[in-house]
Amino acid sequence: MKLVAIQQYKRIIKQTMLSSELFPTETDFIPDDELLHDQQAQIQLFAYAMEAFQEPNLPYHNWEWHIKTSYQEAHRLFNEYQEKKAPEQPDADLLVIAFAVIGHDSGYSHFKTADELKVVRGFDSKEQYSCHITEINMLSLDFGPDIIDKVKTCIMATKLGEDCPSIEAVITRRSDLFNIAGQDYGVFKEATKNFRLEVETWNNNGKPISIADFVRSSWPILNEYTRNDIKLYPSDKHPLGTSRFLASFYLNMNRLMIECGVAVSEEVVTFIKRLIHRTDSEVS
Repeated sequence: MKLVAIQQYKRIIKQTMLSSELFPTETDFIPDDELLHDQQAQIQLFAYAMEAFQEPNLPYHNWEWHIKTSYQEAHRLFNEYQEKKAPEQPDADLLVIAFAVIGHDSGYSHFKTADELKVVRGFDSKEQYSCHITEINMLSLDFGPDIIDKVKTCIMATKLGEDCPSIEAVITRRSDLFNIAGQDYGVFKEATKNFRLEVETWNNNGKPISIADFVRSSWPILNEYTRNDIKLYPSDKHPLGTSRFLASFYLNMNRLMIECGVAVSEEVVTFIKRLIHRTDSEVS
């Protein structure tokens, strides 16, 4: 029954995408009560709907590389938080996190510039547009305004300069940055390469950008994205006081900058030197 319902919903979404109305306000299909009360089925239904809004040809912000891995990381962080959170910390809502992570970049690839997005659709940011797409698809699954507002808050927390007002927003933001600021240097380097290729194609009219120039220009942006030291729980910290997440980002970025011959600010150099001089047992 669930498989049939999922396939039916996916077919309706695709048909709607091919129609003149880009975003459906309603469909003639509502999942049965059993399906609506199954959390994993809800997530799967929503994922099927949202996959249609991702541009598959983007090297970084695509469904397979970014959304799926971000969701897997979000699920891992949710379990870690629930296990290690302090008694006074609230439980996290997995459904809110899942919908936010799955939908957070649904508006990313439709317009190349903010001006184009503003003129054509009337939204000030891709995050706002992602909220719009996510809300409409959640409404089509009969979700109410309370959970939709929570999901939209999490999506907006992925915007540059925004804060994370809830644990769900913290997990969403960390999951979004997982590949580009994760602990594994190989994944970090691959993500940087894919992101650079995407910027070349999507934002630079196909003009090549050297890895050194890209790292030099992206460092301030990535540093700003990680400025909120987003700890999950009190013990989620490096011995120097920062979160393990932020510490791994600085170490990976420092290594890549050295490889590319890019100068690092003295403040960052000092902090990274302190990180490097810690033993592996302290960092873990």
